[in-house]
Amino acid sequence: GVVEGYTVGFGSHECISRYSFEENEKFLRDNLVTATAMIRKSVLERVGGFDTSNRQGMEDWEFWLAAASKGVWGTTIPETMDWYRRRPVDDNKWRNFKGDKSEQFKQKLKLKYPSLYQPGRWPRLTPQVHRYFVNTSAVWQSPMRAGYPMGLGGSSSLAYANGLSKARARLLIVLPWFAMGGADKFNLNLVRFLASHGIGRSPYANATSPGQTHEAAQGLSSAWEITIVATSGADLAWMYNFLSWTPDVFVLPHFLKSSDFPRFLCYLVHSRQPDVLLLTNSELAYLLVPFLRAYCPGPAIVDYTHMEEENWKGGGYPRYSVAMQNMLDLNIVASTHLKTWMVQKGASDGRIEVATINVDEKEFRPDPRARELMRNLYNIPNDPNHIVVLFAARLAAQKQPKVVLNVFKNLAARRLTFTGLIAGDGPLRDEVDEFLGRFDLSSHVKLLGPIPPSNMKTFMAACDIIFLPSRFEGISSIIYEGMSVGLVPVSAAVGGQAELVTDEVGVLVELPFEEDDGGNNDPDEAMQVRLYTDALQGLLEQPQRVHEMAARARERIQSQYSLGHMGRTMVSLFCQAMQYQAARPRSPPFKESALEAAIQGIENFDNQNRIESLWRETQDLLKARKIDNTHLEAADKMKVQYEKSKQALVKLQREYDAKREEFLEYQAEAERMYMRCEEEKD
Repeated sequence: GVVEGYTVGFGSHECISRYSFEENEKFLRDNLVTATAMIRKSVLERVGGFDTSNRQGMEDWEFWLAAASKGVWGTTIPETMDWYRRRPVDDNKWRNFKGDKSEQFKQKLKLKYPSLYQPGRWPRLTPQVHRYFVNTSAVWQSPMRAGYPMGLGGSSSLAYANGLSKARARLLIVLPWFAMGGADKFNLNLVRFLASHGIGRSPYANATSPGQTHEAAQGLSSAWEITIVATSGADLAWMYNFLSWTPDVFVLPHFLKSSDFPRFLCYLVHSRQPDVLLLTNSELAYLLVPFLRAYCPGPAIVDYTHMEEENWKGGGYPRYSVAMQNMLDLNIVASTHLKTWMVQKGASDGRIEVATINVDEKEFRPDPRARELMRNLYNIPNDPNHIVVLFAARLAAQKQPKVVLNVFKNLAARRLTFTGLIAGDGPLRDEVDEFLGRFDLSSHVKLLGPIPPSNMKTFMAACDIIFLPSRFEGISSIIYEGMSVGLVPVSAAVGGQAELVTDEVGVLVELPFEEDDGGNNDPDEAMQVRLYTDALQGLLEQPQRVHEMAARARERIQSQYSLGHMGRTMVSLFCQAMQYQAARPRSPPFKESALEAAIQGIENFDNQNRIESLWRETQDLLKARKIDNTHLEAADKMKVQYEKSKQALVKLQREYDAKREEFLEYQAEAERMYMRCEEEKD
């Protein structure tokens, strides 16, 4: 009945308050949230409203406890939803904030709502478990289905139409989250370009794109309005970067049951009237394509994919793209390699276009001063002949940090002059730490830990080579960024990397693959280490060649892979998709079939979330068990040591007792001798 968000404090005290209704009983000790909440009218009536006799402050706190005493409680959307002015002091205006008065007010609350202060009496919200089918005869009573009376052809069929006026082109993006990664950086760059262009803030006004259409030129004449939907709340690290370009951002799990996701997407389409609906890297979005095509016929629906993943669902998101192609107006891919892969899987090449992710060449550029500062900071010689090799990636199996470590170890063993920097974090962090310590590579390799994306260009400025031996990639964003700064890429010849990295600007290593017992093709690690070691040695021994290749890498980015090129290409392709939608529209599926597909998609989404939750719990238990085992092993060692000490102590006690007996006998003998001497004197 009550919902609140996180609060941004400003004024005398700047902060983000993440206290929430989920703190539960802690509200008995303090008022943890502001009054900027949404409260159902029925809840206000049930509680009796606010205590109007309280004119000294804290009336919102009293209301929360009054609600709790009636069995009503709230929840919190984990996003900053309001701004709250902070003053140096409040007790000069509100007496209940002042020392003694504050304690008196707390006692008043305790006397007024005594049951809440008893153990186990605090109200608990019970999550509603959603069931799609009660029985076979009630199939149309699904909450999803209940929201769709016969025919959803226009906004009048929706309970809440909320049609917004429209003066500019609009884009609705459906993505999984706002994580810090290459695909997510592309999403952010696209939003920046579209939102900034034409309103006096764009640095890309002079960029051009080959084959630009008349419609694209019109689309670039003003900024786009953008709505963003995230289907998962798992990672929101970059959410506020997106919010700086558009306020229309929705993280669905924060305020909806999964069964309501399709209806809300349909509501957004009818409300915002987007020209283009862009899906990217969201499995749920692909599963809802039939529903969106059937119930939301207005916008052109396109997707953007980065790379195939053969070991995940038969190819990952591009496989979904192939499967849904007959319901998408256009497939946009990050490389020609990926287009070829999709065609080989059965897609029609006529509806697949390439738009490389590119890089902001104005943000990522050579910076001599940053180079000097960073080298001084990490005690790296500021000598053009001293080459610095950067590995910047998540410390996970796909990026192969173990290969990186062994290559660095080999280079050090060959007595080559270099510094290796490892920037990143991930599940293999402990193994990386252990390896560096075991082989004492501290004089050659520095582990920097995670680097904020905003600082990456500064760290890159200190380097000369970007090293990325990934098992698979599309065209890596870190390669784009490194080349733009003026680094020489050394990477794997996988995905579309060869489309960006030529022999004039970098080195791509052909990976030796071998099939394991499970049928997976994984590159031979020992062979990789040797090939990468040889490739890097060839560069380390020729510093001048490295600097020449670096200059050509920067020139290649500026001439063909700038952010302006990407933005204009994407707008051109959006316009192309709109033309397809108008002139050669895809046939929509039957609404009943589309609705069933949506229900199955949501059930799959829910089950997958449960499985992932169980997996995380299992990993936590295994980690805890590992810690427990470590403690048990330590305890066993202590027990063994205790037994040894105990045995030694018993032995010492016996020796002591024996010596004591000897001493007592010696003492008695001495006394007897003394007595005899005394008797002889007498």
